[in-house]
Amino acid sequence: GPIRMSFGYREYVSLNGTSMAAPHVAGTAALMLSLLPSANFATIEGILERTTTDLSTPGWDFFSAWGMVDALNAARAIAPSAFGGGSGGGAVTPPPTAGKRHSTRS
Repeated sequence: GPIRMSFGYREYVSLNGTSMAAPHVAGTAALMLSLLPSANFATIEGILERTTTDLSTPGWDFFSAWGMVDALNAARAIAPSAFGGGSGGGAVTPPPTAGKRHSTRS
């Protein structure tokens, strides 16, 4: 869908298209890889395709491709046990994260 953003101190404008979609898809793929680092391209691609929300014609179409990315659905699909599903039944502890980054700006 459209994204509203501003350039500097100007008014907000609506933007859409692959320039706006690509960062969301890349971020979702990164989230999926953080949950399952051994996932290959075909796995990531297949889950992204299956977990999108159709915006118009069911399946792939020229205007919205597979649809709108759904990061939560994709994360749940690649690592159900991290969300309380899958074998074992309970939620698992997320992997440890690196130390917090501190801004160098004052």
